[in-house]
Amino acid sequence: MGLTTADNTALGVNTLPALTTGVDNTVIGVNTGATLTAGSRNVLIGDGTGDGLVAGNNNTAIGFNAFSGTGGSNNVVIGNCAGATMTVGNSNTIIGSSAGDALTGANAVVAIGQAALSNTSNATGTVAIGQSSLQNLTTGASNTAVGYQTADTLTTGSCNTLLGFNAGTGLQTGGSNILIGAQAGDSITTGSGNTILGDVSGSASITGNLILATGATVKFQANDNGAWSPDGTNYGAAGQFLTSAGTGAVPAWSSSLPQVTAPTASTDAGNEGEIASDATYFYMYTGGRWQRIAWDATAW
Repeated sequence: MGLTTADNTALGVNTLPALTTGVDNTVIGVNTGATLTAGSRNVLIGDGTGDGLVAGNNNTAIGFNAFSGTGGSNNVVIGNCAGATMTVGNSNTIIGSSAGDALTGANAVVAIGQAALSNTSNATGTVAIGQSSLQNLTTGASNTAVGYQTADTLTTGSCNTLLGFNAGTGLQTGGSNILIGAQAGDSITTGSGNTILGDVSGSASITGNLILATGATVKFQANDNGAWSPDGTNYGAAGQFLTSAGTGAVPAWSSSLPQVTAPTASTDAGNEGEIASDATYFYMYTGGRWQRIAWDATAW
């Protein structure tokens, strides 16, 4: 059946049968827009697409049973069963088979990829891009997950930023994590407030850690107490400080001040603040020359 009236275009069986108020709608398919009574500038294409929509404007929905909830405006929904249960959501972009298919009330959501963000009813401000990204999220908002299966086990958490293949893939509950890199933080299950840059797994419940890595090699880690390590393992002891071992070597913790070779004359080359010693003198390079003071061998 084809019908064009009041600037609406309907093509298919039982398309737009209930529309009473609305213009510039384009509806194609079987039972497409079947319950729409008031709405304008909607484009609904596919069998059952928008078949539960009652009122809404400026929506574009393409795919079998896509956008089949009762309401919402300014949404773009593309894919088989994508956004299938949305009732009051606005300004969402949902693309992919079953993407966002459990959303009921959410605004400003971006879900792109098969089954992306497919189990949460309300995730306002969330971005999920990649197959199965944030697939099991049930409670949480303002998460950003980009990558294949990124944070696909996260059930409860907000304000996480996850970028990379399998980044945060073990995370179940936690918030305010920033995990960037392939498999970054994929061993964290319940941690919050972590920042990981690189292919580093972390541990199950770490919280408040900053980890910088080249690939899987940790170059710097600060824990939730503010202690820090050059390799993610050795945090040194009280009173120690890091000394450089030169290029190509990991800095080491030391209890002694680093010294250079003792000068033979005040005009020897040096760098401001360097120190040295021998059996007779203590030396410091300052003001463009070496200064020295003799050791006091007197017991006191």
